[in-house]
Amino acid sequence: KVDIALSQQVVDKVLNNTLEIGFVGHHAEDRRLTAFPFRKEKMVLAVAPEHPWAARTSPVRLKELSGQPFLLSREGSGTRTTLSALLDKAGIALENTMELGTAEGVKQAVEANLGVSILSHHVIAKDLATGAIQAVRLAGGAPTRQLSGVYHKDRYLSAAARAFMEIARAV
Repeated sequence: KVDIALSQQVVDKVLNNTLEIGFVGHHAEDRRLTAFPFRKEKMVLAVAPEHPWAARTSPVRLKELSGQPFLLSREGSGTRTTLSALLDKAGIALENTMELGTAEGVKQAVEANLGVSILSHHVIAKDLATGAIQAVRLAGGAPTRQLSGVYHKDRYLSAAARAFMEIARAV
């Protein structure tokens, strides 16, 4: 059974033994969990083709994001957690934000030119290929995030769960 949810919800379900294993887009800080790296993914500054930055040749500095309408997935998502850490570390406070439920909602709002966002490359890969969304270079390079698998330290894992983890680690 596959259950798609926000990263924090996945962690909660693993902790209450509703799920044997989960995959999250942020580092789950809980002593009761064992985490293993799944894969690293690149994050992309995404804009609509009509946005002035779409034709920009110089990289965008993170501080420039504070002057833009910025689209966010809701609290508890791995993308939001990663993005918040990135902006906090740089001392950036976003002034004009819109929170949407999911990365898919953020992607559609970027396409509609309602604002800009930083999203996982794999989430917008097809949109980049078709030109529905443009990627803009960030000064300092593209941020990355580590996707992780998690399981409860005290739970016995079924043979199927252990086999699935081995496949995930090999990808």
